[in-house]
Amino acid sequence: MYKMRVGKISSAGIVFTVIFLFYSSAFFSQCNKKNSESLSDLPVTATYVITEPKMGDAKLMSDKIVAGTDGHMIVFQNDGSIFREYPGISLYWLYVYEQEHMIVAAGDGNEVRLIQMNDDWTVRTNQVVNIKESNRKEVLKIDPTIVKAEDTYILTYTQIEGTVNNADRDAENGVYTVKCMRSEDALHWTETTDIVTHKNNIEDGDMVYAEQSGELYYFFEKELYDRGPSSICVIISKDGGLTWGDEIELLPAEADHELASAYVTDTGFCIYYSSDCERAGTSYEGAKIYKAIFDEDFSPEEVRLADIEEKKGILLYDVKDATEGVCYLYVQNYLTENHLVLKKVVRRYGDDE
Repeated sequence: MYKMRVGKISSAGIVFTVIFLFYSSAFFSQCNKKNSESLSDLPVTATYVITEPKMGDAKLMSDKIVAGTDGHMIVFQNDGSIFREYPGISLYWLYVYEQEHMIVAAGDGNEVRLIQMNDDWTVRTNQVVNIKESNRKEVLKIDPTIVKAEDTYILTYTQIEGTVNNADRDAENGVYTVKCMRSEDALHWTETTDIVTHKNNIEDGDMVYAEQSGELYYFFEKELYDRGPSSICVIISKDGGLTWGDEIELLPAEADHELASAYVTDTGFCIYYSSDCERAGTSYEGAKIYKAIFDEDFSPEEVRLADIEEKKGILLYDVKDATEGVCYLYVQNYLTENHLVLKKVVRRYGDDE
């Protein structure tokens, strides 16, 4: 599901809802099997509404929310108030490397831009990544990511040639290629081997570095056509992004799965995503949040519904999973309302999550 997240949005409202709930361990074990505790009587502590900005991509970073609105970067407080706008920084898609206060963005001019912030959220550096001339500027670039593996920064972006976001299951799609680059100083970049190329909508990339194994994991959604069935896959690099292995399918294309976040755990991996698997074909407007757990070999162990008592359709942007609870950043009914929501679910003592 391709998300040109500013141009196609007609709704002007953004709703930030911070809800503190007890975190029930009774999730759905799989789609269509309900076994969850009701949370409807627990209090809503605050609701904040902003009526002007049109919403784009969004990520959690430190104690703020970094987003794109009307084509430029904006930062919100967690209560929904605007902290600071950056009209000169073009941004449609973004990814954050929180450890070094970095934001990598794709925006106007089909450029990939790396921004590093000071602690007070003033801009320390704002540079265009030196992509090779062979990757023509007129080719659309989306969904950048960045991590640091040992002393090397690894940056990716998805380049689209031909038809973008094909919505016709019988039509030929464009070629989506995930590019990979390395840098020792986050200033000078060298292109390495492409991670994956498909005539499918390749979207929602997330990259994870596992310190214990020294391996890089690139997670992504592979969509058959816009708002159609999509799989979630992972590809592994054992040499710091110089080369990449074969694609591993984690979730089959039985519904529209929208990847938000991937994590290394003590026993393997987990991914958070939104999916319309209970109402296949309803896409953004009928999706809920799920957590899938895998062992160290990516064999599936469990899929759980994160029952956060949201009555509207969810497009999940980001998740922060911590000891005290889980923060979910998402939009309600993306195509029709596009209200951005932050919900925090607080864990109860004794929960095994």
